[in-house]
Amino acid sequence: MIDILMQTQLNSKDKMKYVKLFEDNNIYESKLNEGWKEDHGYDSEGTTTIDGTPLKNGMSIKQLIKLWKKDEKLEKKIGSSPDGSLVNYYAKESYELATLLHKKYGWDFQVEFYRTAWNYGGHINPSYHLKGPWESRKSPITINTGRAGSNGGVQFGGILDGLDISGSGYRSDIIESGTHYTWSIRAASEMSEFFAIISGSFDRTYNLPMTAKNMVSLGKSFLKLRKAWMKIWGTGGKLDKAYDKFTALRPRKNFGIYYSSPSLYPKYVKWYIDLPREFRHPDEYGGQDNWSDEKWEMDSAQEEVSSIITNFCRKHGINDWISADK
Repeated sequence: MIDILMQTQLNSKDKMKYVKLFEDNNIYESKLNEGWKEDHGYDSEGTTTIDGTPLKNGMSIKQLIKLWKKDEKLEKKIGSSPDGSLVNYYAKESYELATLLHKKYGWDFQVEFYRTAWNYGGHINPSYHLKGPWESRKSPITINTGRAGSNGGVQFGGILDGLDISGSGYRSDIIESGTHYTWSIRAASEMSEFFAIISGSFDRTYNLPMTAKNMVSLGKSFLKLRKAWMKIWGTGGKLDKAYDKFTALRPRKNFGIYYSSPSLYPKYVKWYIDLPREFRHPDEYGGQDNWSDEKWEMDSAQEEVSSIITNFCRKHGINDWISADK
């Protein structure tokens, strides 16, 4: 039976909280109130179940595949995809992509469920998160189901952040954490080549195949690296203080220096800073003997930031990317 409530696990395994899948509980009457509802077991006041198995957050993709096939049979019996069905136009694309990656690479995904608002279709909207020692929202791979007016897509992070994806057709040559990489019509066919590019880049970067086991192992190492990074950056550490000192000198306005905040990637730390030629080749401008005190102060401040980044990278065996190249 397919019902219309989502089951969310609390901290205790023995306690469950049932949350309505609709964004707004004050919904209009849906098609679930039509006559066929009673005939086929769709109940708007029950637990989301398919053939007695509840749809609950955290279930594996293997479990979902079984339930998906059962729901397909029920829909054939009904002759349509009713409101509240698991198998629907939007979920179909993300499901086919997740199952393709599961079969091709052996990746195990955990599934979470959400119900879109009635004015966005009111359908069950699963998302797929690579299983591992991380919160679902911090998974290296997350596949999101689309909805009316919005295509589905994939988000990356963690150990995949910064991987080279040149030739993929996306605007950036590296994977950018938080970016939503969308498909237009057919997810599995359109994203298959993209994942092949990512897999190849992973192999070259880590000298390892892109298996779930390797991603989990590297993910644990990156978590330790991030904890060390947070001791100097983002929590008032020495890099924060040096960077604040540098930016307080108003380098962009006073000297035309362009820069960004330092960023940690699994294999390097990047700090984009574009110094004018007079800083890089002072001999062409009369030498440093002619520098003003303000220019000396600025040079010293940016050198302090660079030095902290370089020392961190050496200590942890990664590269520093301090460059004017974006």
